[in-house]
Amino acid sequence: MKKLFTLLSLILAMFVFVSCASDDEDSTDSDSASGKTCESSEDCPINYTCDLNKKICTKNPEDTGDTTPSDPTDTGDTTPSDPTDTGDTTPSDPTDTDNGDTGNNDPADSGDTGNNQPDPAPAACEISQSFKMSAYKDGEYYVFYGSGIVSDGNNNPTVVKEGAYTSLYTEGDVDYEADKTQSFITYATRGSGKKAIVVNTLGYDSTSHVSLNLTAIMNIDDINSIDQATRTADFAPEVEVLSVENFYDDSNKIKAQKFCTVAYSVMNSDIAEGKFQYCPGDDGTMNIGQTVKIGVDAKLTSNFEAIQAYFNEGLEESDPYFVKNPEDLCWCQTYASGATCE
Repeated sequence: MKKLFTLLSLILAMFVFVSCASDDEDSTDSDSASGKTCESSEDCPINYTCDLNKKICTKNPEDTGDTTPSDPTDTGDTTPSDPTDTGDTTPSDPTDTDNGDTGNNDPADSGDTGNNQPDPAPAACEISQSFKMSAYKDGEYYVFYGSGIVSDGNNNPTVVKEGAYTSLYTEGDVDYEADKTQSFITYATRGSGKKAIVVNTLGYDSTSHVSLNLTAIMNIDDINSIDQATRTADFAPEVEVLSVENFYDDSNKIKAQKFCTVAYSVMNSDIAEGKFQYCPGDDGTMNIGQTVKIGVDAKLTSNFEAIQAYFNEGLEESDPYFVKNPEDLCWCQTYASGATCE
């Protein structure tokens, strides 16, 4: 630091000395020429000219070398004008990735993501993990989470893919084994003529040794009415839980099956209580051959009076489908001549 201070002092002293010497030389030249008489400019010092009328040496005007008439608007800047120059002298901010955009930088505004990068692609449709646990744990319920190829139901339907999850709880089937299920997704035309997607799940009740058949029926019209952005509905498909009892012939082949409705969706003004979500196939539809994803969480009831009231709604007691007792919720499907469910 001491050496730096000494060097700086020396430089300043040299600057003062040179300045003083230059000033003394100029004043000497000026004094010797002042009022000097002359016959010609040769009699005058350098930078002086003889005024022949007055016979006196006069100092020449300073020559700047510029012979162009002075332009009062000339700022002396010879740099070509930039038509894009707004006159903004604010230093550039190297962290500004928005090209100087001073707007609200809202990613939803004109596709601007705020970082001058392309907008990200929409996330792939995925079923919420919440469909692996029912919101109706304090009662009876059915949940389904999975995907599969929609079958026409006539051939062997495709079992839903690995990772599917099904769970059922009803008071009459407390030992239902969810891990011993197979689920299929089929396309169907209902009796009313409406198109529907049906999740058909086969299970087994280890207590009664009776198979269970669960059908979750989703009308296409209901699916198309859902907000297409979320593809989630605040209602559920109508779910019917059937017990399936098999009857065999002497060769141990099934000759008949007895089906009974043992649980059904809780209905509120023809709307099933619960929720569901769907992801359509690659072509944006739920048509046959498309791989679709579905989540269902339905509130169920096994109460006979509740099911009876729903099934009898709008029917007269004389109607053949009118339900009078639990046995009216059962029917027999035969596969051989003379077979019965007894």
